[in-house]
Amino acid sequence: MRERLDVWDDDESDELFYVDRQRWRQLRARRLEAEEAADAKSRKFEEQEAENLRRESEDFLARQMDEMQALAEEQRKAGLLLDDGAPVKLNVSLAPAPTKDGSGKEKATVFTQEEEEEDAIKKRKVPLVKLDFSVAETGEKARERLERIRESVPHDKESLFKAKVRWDGLSDTVIDRKFEPLIKRLMVKYLGEMEDEDMVLFVLEHLKDHKSPQKLVEGLEPVLEEEAVELTKSVWRQIIFESMAYGEGLLTDKMLVE
Repeated sequence: MRERLDVWDDDESDELFYVDRQRWRQLRARRLEAEEAADAKSRKFEEQEAENLRRESEDFLARQMDEMQALAEEQRKAGLLLDDGAPVKLNVSLAPAPTKDGSGKEKATVFTQEEEEEDAIKKRKVPLVKLDFSVAETGEKARERLERIRESVPHDKESLFKAKVRWDGLSDTVIDRKFEPLIKRLMVKYLGEMEDEDMVLFVLEHLKDHKSPQKLVEGLEPVLEEEAVELTKSVWRQIIFESMAYGEGLLTDKMLVE
């Protein structure tokens, strides 16, 4: 099965699309089934890893709580903690007893110090909220960078087709979500109407197989003739835009080149 799918990934799949459409659909369905099985296996592995990590975290926190409780119990037995867990504050003063005239002043000072300590404790308990005013600015800067990238995408066929593609930034999910509506719109533009959904799937599979733009032109020529180059250029400009944005660490979201 794997060998047969590898053969289908070859350039012969382009010819098969026109020679035996039913066979092309069957092989495509088998390939999608194999990909879905691999994705399901990968998801199951990731879920298991996440579950293992969760259990390890819970075990670690439980051990920490046990250690803290044991330490608190030892401190209580040693007389260092009260029943409510508050530490005992020992204040031994060797100063002489206050005179009658200064006793009131000293008591006031003691009360003032205690109030200051209480205020300090309350301040420590109030969580500090960090206000971040850079989010909007960062978003605006990201959009400006995306605009510059979009303007830098080549228009001429030679430069466009020679541009390096970061396929690691173009997952199958991105291709399905973003390129399917784009390709449908281009098909309507160059064919007048969307008569053949298989043509859209043909282009999507071409992109997922990381084939060259020239191969896409050759695959579309039997239907689009001279328009095959123009459609491929439009698709490839979006490919290069996504690739360049990925290289800059930017998310393009729904942004299109054209």
